[in-house]
Amino acid sequence: MKVLIIDDSVLFRILLTNIIRGIENVEVCGTASDGQAGIEAVEKHHPDVVLLDVEMPKMTGLDVMREINSRGIEVRVIMCSAFTVAGAAVTVKALELGAHDFITKPEGKDKDESFKLLKSQLVPELEELKDVVSQDQSERLKTRRALPRSESHKKVSAEIIGIGISTGGPKALGVVLPSLPADFKVPIVIVQHMPKLFIESMAASLNTKCKLQVKVGEHGETVKSGTVYLAPGEKQMAVVNDKGQRKIQISDEPAENYCKPAVDFLFRSLAQVYGSKTIGLVMTGMGGDGAKGLLKMKESGAYTIGQNKETCTIYGMPQEAAKAGAVMTVLPLDEIADHLVKVTL
Repeated sequence: MKVLIIDDSVLFRILLTNIIRGIENVEVCGTASDGQAGIEAVEKHHPDVVLLDVEMPKMTGLDVMREINSRGIEVRVIMCSAFTVAGAAVTVKALELGAHDFITKPEGKDKDESFKLLKSQLVPELEELKDVVSQDQSERLKTRRALPRSESHKKVSAEIIGIGISTGGPKALGVVLPSLPADFKVPIVIVQHMPKLFIESMAASLNTKCKLQVKVGEHGETVKSGTVYLAPGEKQMAVVNDKGQRKIQISDEPAENYCKPAVDFLFRSLAQVYGSKTIGLVMTGMGGDGAKGLLKMKESGAYTIGQNKETCTIYGMPQEAAKAGAVMTVLPLDEIADHLVKVTL
């Protein structure tokens, strides 16, 4: 797998290169010190993955993303972001433009510590992508059997919709949520794997694009119709029945599936509180978080949906949910919003 590094910092180019050299079957095919040179390097080297800095001279990371999209270049981009409010806002915009994922740059000046922090984030990303790139190459050589599509638009007396999503989430949610009409009354609760600052920026961004209110869930608030609640970063979110009222519960419970917030944690609460009057949806993302929770929802009578492989950035979470027998309907990204409108009463 070929990786191109675009970063104006000599130090980070060296650190990233040294990390990649330690990963089997992954190589650095080139580096660039600004966005303009980066685009030229992408066209020259045809990398599988680009590590892209956010703030650079000549062209910013956002400018590079827009240029990649306008030229129709197929490449997975991992943003290298500063862990700040401004850095989070720009990174979320890049993710909405189609960036695959992001890692955060260490803030300290200790080279060894920076190397350790970068390595802990980057190696799992590239190991996962290595498998994805290999699968993509093999898929081109064979015909893939699709999972079953829904045969009809069965009505569901849904009182809530739960969504679990990870890698590729900002772009995917940016397709689904703005497509829901203003009179869509069923509340939506979402776990998106992302740190606190980035979740807050993402909620603010989505709120400007959607007809529904989009916000970060707060402990103790009553679940209201026409509202979308995103689980805060580094916390667990559930919905509980408090004296007949459904309320958001935010807690510091342990991580599950190495995730906090975890989809399984939220989905179990929906199965318990809402039973058959809910819809569960697992979308693009690495790993298997959400599979057990979605199965629990299905067993309680809920209607369950998985995003199809072709439209996922990473077909991990929906695949594991399907393997577990938790998915009743499989849909492409651009049909999900319309389907939710049609099946809800």
